[in-house]
Amino acid sequence: MKFKIFTPKEYNTPKFRFINYNRETNKKHIFKLKESIQKIGQQKHVDVYEKDNLYYVYDGQHRFKAIQELGINMLVGIADDEKGIDILHEINNTQKK
Repeated sequence: MKFKIFTPKEYNTPKFRFINYNRETNKKHIFKLKESIQKIGQQKHVDVYEKDNLYYVYDGQHRFKAIQELGINMLVGIADDEKGIDILHEINNTQKK
């Protein structure tokens, strides 16, 4: 995995996409994350994989939305391949909501 910081101009484009099986985002959770990020900064990167010059968010959609609403730079972890995404899909869909 490699890491990159994206500016709002870079991540507010159609190049960043959510995966169809991402959980629905929760506005309350996004609000709490925004408060936390404003206090202590982004503590965990947003996980994406890159394919055909597009970035697919596979973990961290709430962080993505919170940072997007704050309009600040975002730390992104870019997976080298799609391995592990199925595991995260299963985890995301079995967590308590």
